[in-house]
Amino acid sequence: MSSHADQEPGTPVPKPRSRTWRWLVLVLAGVLLAILVLRETGHLSLDLYASRSAARTGNQVSTERTAVNDSPEVDLTQAALTIGVTTTIETIAARTAADALRNMQLPGAGPCQGRLTVDLQRVDLDGSHWVPLHKQGGCDFAASYKLKAEGGGSSVVMDGQVHGRVDCTVTGACSAYKFRQIMGQQVAGEIEKQIRSQLISK
Repeated sequence: MSSHADQEPGTPVPKPRSRTWRWLVLVLAGVLLAILVLRETGHLSLDLYASRSAARTGNQVSTERTAVNDSPEVDLTQAALTIGVTTTIETIAARTAADALRNMQLPGAGPCQGRLTVDLQRVDLDGSHWVPLHKQGGCDFAASYKLKAEGGGSSVVMDGQVHGRVDCTVTGACSAYKFRQIMGQQVAGEIEKQIRSQLISK
């Protein structure tokens, strides 16, 4: 049976394979950990998921109309509106909601001109956002909006408050960053839905 003592002087002693495997496992674990951190923080997109959501929303609105010499009322469904969105909340969900609201596509290109301003006042998330394959949470939100449009001797001013909650469950490979973006998009969708309903009814 051979041993290291039987080897000629100057012959290198082979290193144990277990040490090589140990380093390999550590390197692979480090790479996987880095990928996980980058994915969860939104720097690397590796999302493959299914989501479902539910929402409860309320809306309080006051509207004032004025007209000169029996001028026809402003038709808000045809008014050309510019959109402004403000918020002081610096979170992923709030920024996503604000960007989505700025890109709202409102109908109307008629003779009446106006502006819609939305102030996003509350976006409070809760739930389990860091569970790898099953994320569940909710978001309580509130926003105020003001619309002013005029044309042909008539004008309309609308002040509104939207508040509610969105609950969402995501199953699959979805980062915490992406989950917060999904919640923000859901919030924006509910606010937009309430504003659109007032444009039709008023």
